[in-house]
Amino acid sequence: MTQDLGAVIAWPRLRSPRLLPDAFVPTRFSTAADKAKFGNDLLAFISEGFPKSRFTRVFYRELIGHFGFIAHYDENTFWAFYFTSTDGRIDFLREIADWPCWGAYEHTYRDVEEIVRRRVREARLIEAYRAERRREVERHERATLARLQAKYVEAAFPAPSPLEPTRQSELF
Repeated sequence: MTQDLGAVIAWPRLRSPRLLPDAFVPTRFSTAADKAKFGNDLLAFISEGFPKSRFTRVFYRELIGHFGFIAHYDENTFWAFYFTSTDGRIDFLREIADWPCWGAYEHTYRDVEEIVRRRVREARLIEAYRAERRREVERHERATLARLQAKYVEAAFPAPSPLEPTRQSELF
C-alpha cells in the first residue's frame, strides 16, 4: 500500500526576493547570514511543496527551534506528523501563520519568523491547501459512493432476466 503524501502545491514566488543577511540582526549564537540561510531554506521547502529531499537533519534541528514547533521523537516522526498528508501540511502552515513571533531580534529569530509568516499569509497557501483538501474529500466520497452503488443498487434492483418465463398452457 502506498502512503498518501497529500497535496503538493508549488509556490515559487514565496522565495522571491531572497532573504539577505543585512535584513537580520545577529544573535549571540547565530550570524545574520545564518538567519538568512534558514529563512531561505524554509521558504524553499514550503514553496516547492515540502519535498523530502529538502528535509535534512540539519534543517529539522533548526526548524524545531522556531515557530513554536517542538521536537518529536526524531525527524522521521516530525516528517510523518506534518508532511505526509494535506491536513498535516495545513497544520504546519497554520503554525507558521499564527505564530506571534516572540522575543527581541538580537536574542531570537523573530525577524526571520516575521518575514516567513508574512509571506505565507500573503501567498494564501493555507487557503490553497484547504481547497485541495476539500477536493480530496470529494474525490474520496465520490469513489465510495460509486463503490457502494455498484454493490447495493444492483442487488436491490436486479436487471430483468433475459429469459422469458415458462408458460403453463394447461392452466388456460
